[in-house]
Amino acid sequence: MIRNSIFFAPKKDKNRSLALAAVLLLAFCSFSTCSKTKESVSLSLLNASLEEARNQGQRLVVLFGADWCPDCRAFEQMLNDRKVSELTKAKFLFLKIDVGQFDKNLELNAYLGNPIAKGIPAVVILDPFSSGKILVSTEGGEFSEASKMKPEQILSFFQKYSNF
Repeated sequence: MIRNSIFFAPKKDKNRSLALAAVLLLAFCSFSTCSKTKESVSLSLLNASLEEARNQGQRLVVLFGADWCPDCRAFEQMLNDRKVSELTKAKFLFLKIDVGQFDKNLELNAYLGNPIAKGIPAVVILDPFSSGKILVSTEGGEFSEASKMKPEQILSFFQKYSNF
């Protein structure tokens, strides 16, 4: 399942109301000056996603990107590759975070160690069974040239972190 920090369609489960409330509050805060509330919403959304991943027996992938970014679009396209999709749908819950022009959701980026410093898309994989421990972060810009990559490379990356 893929969640988006602004628009997402969660499964019908006990977290739906919490997730919807977090998204609505995030959308409200993005049009106002409530930065402290905005920060807590991002962390609340992360915590809700970690709980959902734990309940589904999956790891959480926080995927930072932007719709203007060709490498982000290429990465997303490779996530839809049959082999990549089979693995990621079974083993991972995705939380998509829009970084805008590197001016959105920066508090969550900072909280996770600034994975976008050397480019997007950036991936952080968290273990929901270890209090959200970061298993890997692509803070070196590993996917910043995703448009030059092949689906097999994305598959190989996710395979490394798919076993519990």
